[in-house]
Amino acid sequence: MAKNITNPSWNTNSESLQQKIWYKIDEILKVVREEKTATSLEEVISPIEDSLREDDKALSTRPTSFDHEVAIGKRTGVTTWNKWGYNSDIDTAAEEVIASFGGTYTPPTTPTTLIITSTSGNDTSVGAGGTGARSIQITGIDGNRNIQTQTIPLEGLSSVVTTTTWLGINRIEVISSGSGQVNAGDIVALATVGGVPLGHIPAGVGITQQGIFHVPANYTFVATWLVVNAARATGQGSSPLVTVRGYVFNPSTNTKYLVVRKNLDTSVAINVELTPSGPFIVPEGSVLYFTATTDKDNTVVDIRFSGKLQVN
Repeated sequence: MAKNITNPSWNTNSESLQQKIWYKIDEILKVVREEKTATSLEEVISPIEDSLREDDKALSTRPTSFDHEVAIGKRTGVTTWNKWGYNSDIDTAAEEVIASFGGTYTPPTTPTTLIITSTSGNDTSVGAGGTGARSIQITGIDGNRNIQTQTIPLEGLSSVVTTTTWLGINRIEVISSGSGQVNAGDIVALATVGGVPLGHIPAGVGITQQGIFHVPANYTFVATWLVVNAARATGQGSSPLVTVRGYVFNPSTNTKYLVVRKNLDTSVAINVELTPSGPFIVPEGSVLYFTATTDKDNTVVDIRFSGKLQVN
């Protein structure tokens, strides 16, 4: 049982070493906790299994790594997001999004339901289920830019339409499979309005591959790391010059802003990495996405970036 900090009850006839220690703790607490004196040791020690809040008044007594604790869910109000993706066939004709579905990209501004299909009949939950993917989980934002998720049982080549509407997808992942342990075909999420792809899981991959992140309402994305890799498809000849661009789309102004521009001469280097000394802030409701251009057809570009999604 913890001793009373402000009035130690042991060895009262003399000022023992223990009393001196407790009095010193009391003095420190008055400063740290704005003159609000604790009455027990329990008030100033955070149990090791507890999460630490941003405004927690307890003094943590364990060694801490903010990044690690966020990643494993020991901090409330903030989560780690790792994003990755690739475009395996960028040609000279146009600026293309770094996502497995490729082509040009414009952030959606109209909520839409999604049409989910696979290119393989083995990706199904019907009957006994197929050998491929049987169900997926979609995570993204709704028409108000709030976070939402939905689980979809697949029906192979037949379309399944979501019951929810979406402004953007941050991730689609296979959450149950048959004996093949992964999706047998390409799983595509098309916007019912406009018919453009908003999400895509390539065959045999199990999760979306797209350098796009929709920041929900009431959150801020704090980006801390980016790495890009570029090369030309095997057997396609000389090394391409690739320009990678990062944009932030602000729906309030209906404007996109160029925030990153990096050139890669793949005859010299195929990687570029950014670890800014200060994190890059992407405001709530915005869309962060990356594109690439090249001077050689059949260029392959991979991307990975990470950061923390922080409650405002």
